[in-house]
Amino acid sequence: MGFIKRAISIFLGLFVVVGIGGYIFTRFYYHTSAPKSPDGIGKVIEVYQVSEDVEDRIRQDGDTFQFVSIETKTDQVIFSAQLENYFSYNAQKDLIGSGDKPTDKLTFMLTKNYLPLWQANQARFKDKYSLSRFPIAGTSVYPEIKQLKINGKPVDEVREYVDYDGRTWYLWYYKNLELKNSNIVTFE
Repeated sequence: MGFIKRAISIFLGLFVVVGIGGYIFTRFYYHTSAPKSPDGIGKVIEVYQVSEDVEDRIRQDGDTFQFVSIETKTDQVIFSAQLENYFSYNAQKDLIGSGDKPTDKLTFMLTKNYLPLWQANQARFKDKYSLSRFPIAGTSVYPEIKQLKINGKPVDEVREYVDYDGRTWYLWYYKNLELKNSNIVTFE
């Protein structure tokens, strides 16, 4: 009977600690995240001119990363992607279970989370809209992203962006990179 009481008290203690930690994290997170826009359309923070008629835009709506490829004459969306919490500085900085070096963290994040989402999105747009160009972009808090290679192809461009809190982000961009089911990420 003593074992059960002890197990229950340990469980309740952990529950309280996790609850308090969650509350503190939530308060911190909401105070350090950019406000969401009421219409869900984020602020354009970077534009890449693809051609005279097409541009790719990176937008930020709170912690949400938005990528939109637009036909400039008609403002028609050609391709889009949206990822929640990809503009969360703390989430990227404190990535758990991925190694100590920034390149380990980046490789883990890209191969396990990010690239599979982009690949699925590319496949959907390719089938539905006969997409022939496959742009891909992302953010990083680590300057090592400048040495990124996906499937042997070096990143086309990396631009620095300083957010409302004065933190530096590295916005990386491929004008055309069709992803596979399994992608190889290296830093050279």
